[in-house]
Amino acid sequence: MNGAYPLTDKISVSGAYGDYGNYNTWNLGGSYALTGAVALDLRYHDTDVETPISDERVALTLKLAF
Repeated sequence: MNGAYPLTDKISVSGAYGDYGNYNTWNLGGSYALTGAVALDLRYHDTDVETPISDERVALTLKLAF
């Protein structure tokens, strides 16, 4: 399940939730459009899997549209 909501013409918030039977994942974040083709996305990711590799994370992503 995914959802996104624009706050302005440059800023949006979004999130997702996934149920994969034996585990769940989710993320929540926001994007800022620097130009029409370049955006920054800051997002919190987590899951209910209890291993060090699947601990929660915050990721900053540079998005480029071609």
